[in-house]
Amino acid sequence: MCRIDDCDERWEWWDTSFRKARKPYKCEECHRPIVVGETYEYTVAKYDGHLDVYRTCAHCQVAKAWLYANCGGALVSEVIEEIKEHAEEYPRLALPLLRIVAGARRKWRAFNADSLMVIPKLPPPISITEPQ
Repeated sequence: MCRIDDCDERWEWWDTSFRKARKPYKCEECHRPIVVGETYEYTVAKYDGHLDVYRTCAHCQVAKAWLYANCGGALVSEVIEEIKEHAEEYPRLALPLLRIVAGARRKWRAFNADSLMVIPKLPPPISITEPQ
């Protein structure tokens, strides 16, 4: 089951764009630094009369895009946990989804730790015939 299904509270409005970092930021999902020059997703949203800004690195944006395509949305700061739950629920998708979870836990650092991992491919969609 998707966490978005149980969410009663929705943003009043939001706007999302992609930007290139002019100063360091932190990814809202994996909490790794978004370095100067790196492209990231920038979302400004209004909820309960307050404006909030969320930044998502390009790596975690793949997980977020998968959730939007398959679940119709995602909860901010819970994307990676939601991907992990979907991997448990859909065994045929476990490997590509758990690769995202593992990458996020490693803060998307390659094994040599000097560079970032390659941005993952979008995992396959949940099939209509997949048992739930």
